[in-house]
Amino acid sequence: MKKVVWLVLQSLLLLICSIVGSFLRPFHIQKITAITPGITHIFVWDGFLLMLLVYVLIVLVEALTKHIRTAFPLTTLALAIAAVLSVAMKLGHITREL
Repeated sequence: MKKVVWLVLQSLLLLICSIVGSFLRPFHIQKITAITPGITHIFVWDGFLLMLLVYVLIVLVEALTKHIRTAFPLTTLALAIAAVLSVAMKLGHITREL
């Protein structure tokens, strides 16, 4: 039961990092995905990069506390869940009309 709670909490933390990075854009990394005469579609990578940075920090803490063998698979699953939820919520997608 404790592992499930940690999985949910880590997924929420990583999802919040993705949300914050998508709206605040701390790194200003974006890619234009489609251009039409009236609309431009842009994808902002900052949320995913911030989420990945927090994931690496969590894994480093797990390695330093020597819980990497038991905690690493759950942390990786939490990253996958947060990434899927971010894509499903279309975080980082911007549509601009000209």
